Amino acid sequence: MTEFKVDINSAAQVSRATPVILAAKYSRSDVVQKLIKMGAKTSAQDVFDRSCLFYASRVGDLKSVNAILRAGAPTDDGSLLETAKNLHYEVVTALISGKHSPDFPSTKENHGGRTAL
Repeated sequence: MTEFKVDINSAAQVSRATPVILAAKYSRSDVVQKLIKMGAKTSAQDVFDRSCLFYASRVGDLKSVNAILRAGAPTDDGSLLETAKNLHYEVVTALISGKHSPDFPSTKENHGGRTAL
């Protein structure tokens, strides 16, 4: 039987999306958790400079957000503003508990330097 080795941190050539970014974007907390256990990098960003935490926050996926925070994802990446904008209260609470600053001016282009407040 042939053995295949897969790089779970490989990024798509054009979008630069990694498997954990795609799983977070489509609310697959089960897959996010498995990928993190396998060593997926939560700091990876796609072509839009968005991380798995950003996408999980955008869709209000609290299970994924908590798993990504426990894995040590970088803070103040625009995730808090994105989730506040979409009124995901529980995710806002989780991000603030995870040391994301409500006063951080987001550097994301579509956020225009605004803060979550």
